[in-house]
Amino acid sequence: MKITPILNVQTKETKKHTEITEEIKVLCSNLLRFAEDCKRPPLAGLAANQLAKDGERIMERICFIRDAEYGSWLVAINPSIIKKSKEKTEGNKEGCLTWPKKTIVADRHNSITVSFTDLNKKQKIIDAEGFEAFVWQHEINHLDGISELVFNPKTGRLSGLSAENKIATIKSEGKKIGPNKPCLCNSGKKYKKCCGR
Repeated sequence: MKITPILNVQTKETKKHTEITEEIKVLCSNLLRFAEDCKRPPLAGLAANQLAKDGERIMERICFIRDAEYGSWLVAINPSIIKKSKEKTEGNKEGCLTWPKKTIVADRHNSITVSFTDLNKKQKIIDAEGFEAFVWQHEINHLDGISELVFNPKTGRLSGLSAENKIATIKSEGKKIGPNKPCLCNSGKKYKKCCGR
């Protein structure tokens, strides 16, 4: 079984599992091996649909979150966010396996509650805040097929306006760029008519 990342292509929405089979457990083991071997950059999280198995996109609703304190991986099957804080961090900048040498720019809830099933078929509910909450939201958006804002520092262009971030703003050199502001790429157009489409 050959596991490879799918680069520079938007992830597609996955469907929930009804059963955790031995085949799913073997797949998780292979995906975890891939995540462990990924050193540049080291991963904080990974969604199964960012990868291909023998050339075919993996459409399983599974993500992996690295425990920041211990470095171990948490396997989450059918994860969903069941509670979000009102407080958000705007224009959070994040790395992403799918978009090498680019930056995800997203508005993230500062704390969330996540429900998921583990590999032992046990239902779990955990609270996450700060960086861990941002990682969960990032990976679950991959599983939901949500397009994030992707900033290419080489060209200064943005692409992929998220449905969740329709009035998305990003912070660049200390100022907010809103939908009716001039675009960062210096095209002379409004952001929403240019890179923010």
